[in-house]
Amino acid sequence: MFHIADGRRLEAWTDAILADRTDDGAYTRALVERNVPVEGALVCTARIADHGLLPPVVIFDGWHRAAVWVAHGRRGNAYPILADIILTNEVPSLLGELQP
Repeated sequence: MFHIADGRRLEAWTDAILADRTDDGAYTRALVERNVPVEGALVCTARIADHGLLPPVVIFDGWHRAAVWVAHGRRGNAYPILADIILTNEVPSLLGELQP
């Protein structure tokens, strides 16, 4: 259901950034190890239907926070995360096409 704005699924992005050996990867792994709930909201877009949001929810800002949130959940530390959601008529493709 969640994608980042370059088209990758959030789970794939999480795996990639946690394995990344750059400063971004180290920063994200350090946040995961702190085991403190993510602060700050994600900025997302989504389409809406009568029954709720239509997938995908596309994360435009907060990719690292979202990855930390996913990693915490994988460790059994599930908690809600804030998201500012902009409702759209179309699935945005600003940074690439959505991938399965």
